[in-house]
Amino acid sequence: TELSNLKIGDYVSTSLLSASATSSASATPTSERRLPTLEELMAVPDKGYNCPEGTEFFDNIVLPENITHSNRKIPRVVHITAATRCVSKPVKNHLLRWKFPGHSLYLHDDT
Repeated sequence: TELSNLKIGDYVSTSLLSASATSSASATPTSERRLPTLEELMAVPDKGYNCPEGTEFFDNIVLPENITHSNRKIPRVVHITAATRCVSKPVKNHLLRWKFPGHSLYLHDDT
């Protein structure tokens, strides 16, 4: 299919995406948008986080690729999702249990 040839950073027709999602061609207008790069998807916004009292900011733990990707088909990267990066101390301690030696740890939030 056309979608299988796409690479991160490519521009793609939104009608192609919607047709793929519904498995039928769509009569919606065509527009183009660029697929985000991996770095853009995993970047922590530069905006200041003001975590409520009793919570603290959880930042990604990023190791160099020569450690996480070295001679591997599957990189040593753990991805976790949460509604926010502001977490309580017990939650932060629990998240850190997912930090394995030689692995990066990314928290993806809803912002």
